[in-house]
Amino acid sequence: LGSISRYAVSCLMSRWQRFPLAARSVSACGGLMIGIISSLLPKDAAVLRVLLITGFLGGFTTFSSFSLETVSLFEKGETAKALLNIFLNIASALAFAYIGSKAPLLFRKA
Repeated sequence: LGSISRYAVSCLMSRWQRFPLAARSVSACGGLMIGIISSLLPKDAAVLRVLLITGFLGGFTTFSSFSLETVSLFEKGETAKALLNIFLNIASALAFAYIGSKAPLLFRKA
């Protein structure tokens, strides 16, 4: 399901060919989801954690798509775009993982 979801995002975003958005969007969304899931699921819910984090998110997020898009930009001589793509992918995935990890704060009773 994760791989199919990633493919669907790529298809939906294919209209923006000037800059690769699909891998970055998937990385950011995957970072957000892994932060939320890891912070909300109890540690003893091992099977559910493996199913959602390793299974779904492992198939959904992918470093290989990001790598291919970046190499393609370098090969086209678009070094600035390639470097920007590297920075934005890493920064957005880390930022959204952090934001997701703070999800329990949203559900805490006042």
